[in-house]
Amino acid sequence: MFIKPFRIKSQTQLKGSDRKKLRAELSQAYPSLSSEDLAKLIPSKDDVTLVRIYCYKGESVNVYQVQKDPVFFMLEKDKEIYPTVYMLWRHPDLLHIFTTHAQVIDVLAGGADLMLPGIITKGEMNPSSYGKFEKGFPVAINTTDNKVPLAVGVTAHSSMDMYMCGRHGKGVSILHVYRDQLWEMGTRSPPPNLGPPDIMLSGQVILESEDGAAEIIGDGETNENEIVKEPSPEQVIDAVQELDLGDDQTPDSSSSLSPETSTPQEEIVQTTSSDRP
Repeated sequence: MFIKPFRIKSQTQLKGSDRKKLRAELSQAYPSLSSEDLAKLIPSKDDVTLVRIYCYKGESVNVYQVQKDPVFFMLEKDKEIYPTVYMLWRHPDLLHIFTTHAQVIDVLAGGADLMLPGIITKGEMNPSSYGKFEKGFPVAINTTDNKVPLAVGVTAHSSMDMYMCGRHGKGVSILHVYRDQLWEMGTRSPPPNLGPPDIMLSGQVILESEDGAAEIIGDGETNENEIVKEPSPEQVIDAVQELDLGDDQTPDSSSSLSPETSTPQEEIVQTTSSDRP
């Protein structure tokens, strides 16, 4: 959504009553935030600014900026409020998390959506592999080498439909990503390094090679349910380089496939800069 420069319509300093209303909205949207968290996020004395912007396709977005960093943004069309990466670096567990390879983040920053093959899951595929949610559920995306979120989006399917797609098609529609124009609006600080995500520390990792052979990396015994299956970073890069960015390569997101359906590696990411706001 923020991959291209946007136009600022207005900037307004929030009064005390407006800040109180914003805290209430955030508390309802994200119940895990305590009153102390909200008081720090939307302070009473520091500058809190509502910046109304128009994205390059004309979408109207309200951005809430504390000091110099945007911390939340709201889409006018659906009134949903989402955290920015600056906010998630302070509260990395605020949203449901998907993990992908670090190299994929650069592609997302260029206007791509995250495809199902690019989402790393634990163990054999089952109806709960992706979690439990409906279509349009807010999620964050981190990488195999750092658990801190680097992108924010909404799920393209419900969790059950993702499972039924058999790793085929779009997984997450990206709204905001590290190094986009919304990040540029802030202090442009780099993400903290919090170490690998839990999914990468749960046991052995199986990397599937191009010929279908599996290389097991890790030590010690592990339960079968703790195995992580993922394409290798080299496969991700090769798939990205081979992408045909034309509209005819967009998979039919409404198709239903069995979980056993084989997945072409070129679907790890899908460039949708022509469709994304």
